[in-house]
Amino acid sequence: MIAHANLFTKAYATGEGGKLEDISVDFTREYLESKGVDLVLIREPYRITNEVIVSGEIPRKWGPSHIGAVTDEVPDDMALYIKHPSGLIAITGCGHSGVENIVEYGFQVTGLSKLYAIIGGLHFMGLSEDRIKQVTNYLVSKSPSIVVGTHCTGILGIAALYNALPKATRLGGVGLVIEL
Repeated sequence: MIAHANLFTKAYATGEGGKLEDISVDFTREYLESKGVDLVLIREPYRITNEVIVSGEIPRKWGPSHIGAVTDEVPDDMALYIKHPSGLIAITGCGHSGVENIVEYGFQVTGLSKLYAIIGGLHFMGLSEDRIKQVTNYLVSKSPSIVVGTHCTGILGIAALYNALPKATRLGGVGLVIEL
């Protein structure tokens, strides 16, 4: 299992009414190891193969982060980058780092300059209409062949992606098979 070095660090989020809620993982390193899990904790990019790289921490230097339209300084949002003959495939978890940061860091880590696909949560929920338009314009400028926004992209985000990139945008969800 490859995870961020902060995996076992206590984590909190502001819940309803401004109350802090514990969102830490509910298992320990010892538990995972007792189950035979080979645990690799990272901060920097980690190569699984020459073509598959776990991002490590994604710098927030190409655009704002995406967490309910407020700054997200938590560094443990990561992506999986795949070097495909047609360009970069970026697979996100929840996209808190922000689409521009995820993609541009993927270019930096892989040495690629063409975005072939972005798949996963893009965390558009809670973003302003203007910010969603900025992100979709950014993606249009990268001309991806495949865009699949899931869960936290939200219905309005998926609609914006479809309106901006109708030939590339696909509905995502559990069991989806994407031919690459």
